[in-house]
Amino acid sequence: MNLWRYLIFVIAGAIGVTGIFVARYRPHEVQSAACLQTGSCRPSYRNTAVCEQLGVGTTERELTLRLGQPIDSKDQRLFFQPGATEHGPIEIELDPSRRATRFFCHGRS
Repeated sequence: MNLWRYLIFVIAGAIGVTGIFVARYRPHEVQSAACLQTGSCRPSYRNTAVCEQLGVGTTERELTLRLGQPIDSKDQRLFFQPGATEHGPIEIELDPSRRATRFFCHGRS
């Protein structure tokens, strides 16, 4: 009887630890806004897919939260890391109010 209680305890503990890890590890979700203040917003492994879901009018702040810190900027353009299997940076053009106007999620052709 004690062996069964022990096994149930061990299995329940393993499920609990796994559940905590899975609940905390969500690299595809939006990061905390605190990364904007520290400049530590990280790109996603699926950055290209994330870029394709963004729309015209997205703020620079939201772009950084979703795509990570820009790797470069020139004039009214921001460049972000591509997805893990893509080549060439993601390029996004901004209007003077720093909102997205055009997306080049697969780099510029």
